[in-house]
Amino acid sequence: MKRKRLFRELILMTSLLALGLTACGKEMAVKEIDTLAQAKSDLYESAAELESAATLVVRVERTETAENVIKSLGIPDAWYGYTLSMVKVNEIMKNTSGRDIAVGDEIRVLENQFTYEDDENTRVTCHVDQYKMMEPGNEYFLYLFYSEHDEWYVILSGLFGKVPVSETEDVLFPIDEITFFQKQAVEDDDSYTRELLEDIRRESLEMYNQ
Repeated sequence: MKRKRLFRELILMTSLLALGLTACGKEMAVKEIDTLAQAKSDLYESAAELESAATLVVRVERTETAENVIKSLGIPDAWYGYTLSMVKVNEIMKNTSGRDIAVGDEIRVLENQFTYEDDENTRVTCHVDQYKMMEPGNEYFLYLFYSEHDEWYVILSGLFGKVPVSETEDVLFPIDEITFFQKQAVEDDDSYTRELLEDIRRESLEMYNQ
């Protein structure tokens, strides 16, 4: 009798394990794409313009901590959102934000990128104005202002105020890796924005003696 019960338990455990592997397999099989969203934003044409407009200019290192926030627009597969990323302050160049910040502090910064899963089990990452999210462990110059209502820092223009310190890191998410949906305006030339961001990086490095 004990041997029969043990046999039944082994069959049950094997079945549960098979179900678990099937579920994991489905998760691993989720399709992932990157797409583009557009938003109106202010244009900054130099690091000096950004520094003048910002209330906080810092050199930071992106931590591993980030919160993906998505909100439905009330129609199928229509979302908007952002990511709240934690960064560690390595250097402070300007602070007229009215908030006490010291080297070593961690602050929360809004990034114009978010991810949602659509009805077809596709994991969609949306890059607003071709924004490329900061990478954990990498350093950035950030030109920011503080949102009192939201209690987080915002990158100027949502795009131009984030400057990778490493000259090998891309300033934009690559346009050739974007999936464009039906009826979505197709962008195929980001050269003006890319060149402007590269100039801003070069000027930032010169301004802050890097």
